[in-house]
Amino acid sequence: MKGLLYKDMLMLLRQYRNFVFIFLVFLIVGVIPGNESYFNIYAIFLLSVFSLSSLRADEMSGWNRYCDILPLSGKTVVTSYYVENYSLLTLGVLLYLILSLIIRLTTGYNSDFLSIALIMTCFSFLISAISIPLTLKFGSAKGPVVQMILIGVIVFIGLLIINNGNQLITFISGMNRAAISLACLAVTLLLVLISWKISVHIYNSQERA
Repeated sequence: MKGLLYKDMLMLLRQYRNFVFIFLVFLIVGVIPGNESYFNIYAIFLLSVFSLSSLRADEMSGWNRYCDILPLSGKTVVTSYYVENYSLLTLGVLLYLILSLIIRLTTGYNSDFLSIALIMTCFSFLISAISIPLTLKFGSAKGPVVQMILIGVIVFIGLLIINNGNQLITFISGMNRAAISLACLAVTLLLVLISWKISVHIYNSQERA
């Protein structure tokens, strides 16, 4: 797996370094006092798109066809995509936390950076959990279209719950903030695990000519 991770990281840094620059620009703008958290959410969204580039590149180059003749299981190949993807996202969130702490210590600006970091983590992790299996199943051309439809359905259901679930919202608002944060992270990680299992099944069931 180390060789797969090295290959992916080398390819990303050589061919998609502009994504890293754009991510850093949005992240820095997002930690400047007075700016909205939108920039941070958009920055981590860009990073999640960037981290999926290796998967799309492997598909377009036909690399996965050669994996079958190497001593690599489908589980190992898929796991390398997840490790690479979520390592980059975690580093992105950690970088945001470090920059936010620096701003807070030097300027005294009191922002709720922990809540923003939680949103960044859950949002980007869930986007990747949806994107990876869909890209493996439908390819880099159709995968994003199916992904947008699925996200649209999820958002629609979420809006229905928000508009018609005032009692639920009131109940959640009265809960302990730390408990809510831990619950969100636990649910997110569970969905990532389910996504990984689905991706392994999809990869192993495919025929690569």
